[in-house]
Amino acid sequence: MARELRWDTDFFGSFEALLEAWVRYFYDHPLERAMTAAANLEPDPVARTAVRESVNVRYLAVLRPLFDAGVATGALRPGTDTEALLALLLLLLPQIALAPHVQGLDPLLGLAEGDADHAVATALRLVHVVVDPYRGQGS
Repeated sequence: MARELRWDTDFFGSFEALLEAWVRYFYDHPLERAMTAAANLEPDPVARTAVRESVNVRYLAVLRPLFDAGVATGALRPGTDTEALLALLLLLLPQIALAPHVQGLDPLLGLAEGDADHAVATALRLVHVVVDPYRGQGS
């Protein structure tokens, strides 16, 4: 889906569409949701590390070029610390995928009590807190 979006002309709109698809995907795919939970909530640090390393490589293969292009096109301001943004997204993406389905992961925003629309709105709220300070001029 990420390849079909218009990142070069609408970085933030594309990012929001991708984020919405991410959240909704886990509502419709319980097996993948269970695998994501297993990867992120695994209590054995050796197993968790091995799985997270593999998952992080995949996440970054998609996200890093998009954020690098966002800086290159001016959607993200010059000097944006894309490494820090990506690190925060690696923390947020599993949280917004799982918290609507796992009681106790979200003590503040009511993700587990809401529907998919609420989860999408909350995910956008969280990600905008992280990304918006780096908006380029005209974005």
